[in-house]
Amino acid sequence: MAVSMARAAILTAIGCLVVAVAYVPPEGEPELHTFAGVAVAPERAHLNRLNRLYNQTVERIADVRFRDSLARILSRRGAPAASVEVVFRGDLPVSSRALFTTAVEKIWSEIDPVPTMRLLVIADVNARPAATTYTVPRVLDGKTCVASVGLEWHLQWLRRGAREASGSNLEPWMRLMLAPCLYYGAFGQPGPHVETWLSRHSFRPAYSADWTTPPPVVRIEDVQRGYDFLLTNSSFDALACTDGRVERCREALTEPPMLERTPRLRVRRSYWAQGFLTDDHYLAALVQQMGRERFGRFWRSAAPLDSAFASAFGEPLEPWTARWAHAFVPDLPPLGPAPRPRGASLAVLLAAIAVVASLAYVTRRQVR
Repeated sequence: MAVSMARAAILTAIGCLVVAVAYVPPEGEPELHTFAGVAVAPERAHLNRLNRLYNQTVERIADVRFRDSLARILSRRGAPAASVEVVFRGDLPVSSRALFTTAVEKIWSEIDPVPTMRLLVIADVNARPAATTYTVPRVLDGKTCVASVGLEWHLQWLRRGAREASGSNLEPWMRLMLAPCLYYGAFGQPGPHVETWLSRHSFRPAYSADWTTPPPVVRIEDVQRGYDFLLTNSSFDALACTDGRVERCREALTEPPMLERTPRLRVRRSYWAQGFLTDDHYLAALVQQMGRERFGRFWRSAAPLDSAFASAFGEPLEPWTARWAHAFVPDLPPLGPAPRPRGASLAVLLAAIAVVASLAYVTRRQVR
């Protein structure tokens, strides 16, 4: 049965309409943390909510007690003789304590700290798991940043007594664990909007304090199961921003990826990617590219985040963030909900060729 020219045109139009509808984004926002096909009884949902609120309350009470105990200690002692102090909770050999303290003092001196800022490191030898928390100066005396760290598995050699050759992995690890406090030490107290943004993101943008070298580059083809790694460690907004959709960059950077977090008295270090694949290098890249002076103006600005960024660096937050994200993952595949211009042009060309060939075939059959 020969297909008429009109029918072929109608079928082609319907196919194009189906493709267009497929690219229309869904309306509305789905509720977070729900699973299709899983029904939760109202009583169970209410109980789950009460349990979450109870756990949050317990955590906040613990934070307040920890903060108050630190504040009492700092107020009784007055001004310490040194700007860096290390306190150990648990038993460590004397040689290990000395090596640990020396590493902290070296890292602190390398950042050229502000004279008024101080660092207190609490080395919790027996912490299980080996969590790291930060208590920022704002909730203490305005000038002391406290990092409470636990010894991770690759530092268990400290328990056996330190040797000079064994400390090769101590300083790089310590630099990462102290990174948020190093920004306070180098640039002073941040503005309220900058600090709130960092606190809601568990200080992830400040997890690297190495601003003397360019940030690393990740190539997807060099990573095992690179596409899975990229998709599971990035938010949709971050992927869109990395792909060049500048209008998505602000939300990718400022919005907490899951449930909104309120500023905490004691911030727990997060070990899960939350937005950009490279969000832990964000502030370090800014210092490295823009310089310490301009970054300091951004850090200490009392203006909202985007206004502080534009005022200090002379350009909006969104385009710089897009360039930074793409430079870290230069071979990002086309993952967005809309086709790229080159891909769309190729698809239109192939569709036109197919339509012309179909019409030529139909016309030839009708002439016969």
